[in-house]
Amino acid sequence: MLHPGSVLAIWWNTTAFDVPWIRDQHARIAHHCGIPARSAECPDDGQAVRLAGLTGLRVPRRHIRWRRTVPLRTHLADIGSRSAFLVPEQTANRAFFTEERERLRAIFPDELVTETYVVDLLMAAPPAPGIGKGNATPVSSSESSHNLRAATASRAFAVRPTSFGAPRLSRRPPGPA
Repeated sequence: MLHPGSVLAIWWNTTAFDVPWIRDQHARIAHHCGIPARSAECPDDGQAVRLAGLTGLRVPRRHIRWRRTVPLRTHLADIGSRSAFLVPEQTANRAFFTEERERLRAIFPDELVTETYVVDLLMAAPPAPGIGKGNATPVSSSESSHNLRAATASRAFAVRPTSFGAPRLSRRPPGPA
C-alpha cells in the first residue's frame, strides 16, 4: 500500500543493445546456451506499466544510461553466474569463455571492460482523484523530476516527502514469494 504522497520506484538494468560489442556478445551467449536472443526492442510505456502490474496508477517512466568499468575477469565471472550456463556441458562453457576472453581482449587490451546499461525506471503514484482504474496517467515533469531524484538505489523503495519537501526512502522488506 502506498501512503498518501508516496511513490513506488521499480527499475531494471537492461541491456544496452546500441553498443555493438554488447549486442554481439548477447547474441553469442544466447546461441551458446541454446536460447533465443532477447529482443532489442523495449516495451512501450503502456506495456511496461501493465507488465509491472502498475495499471491504474500514475506512472512516469525514464531510461537512465550508466556505465561501469570492471576487470575482464569480473565481467566474465558475472556472465558465468547466469543460470543459462548451467545447461551446457562445462567443457563447452570453458571453451566459450576462453574464446570470449580473447574476443574481449581485442576490444579492451588493458583488460578493463566498460559495461553500459540502461535503467528502465517506473515511478508509481496513486491515481489522481477522478481517474478510474485501468488508466496510466502521465505525471508533470516537475513532479517526475522530484520523484526521479528520490529513486536511486534499489528495486523496492517507497518514497515519502518529508516536512522539508525532500523525499525520504523507506526500504520495504521483500514480501512473500
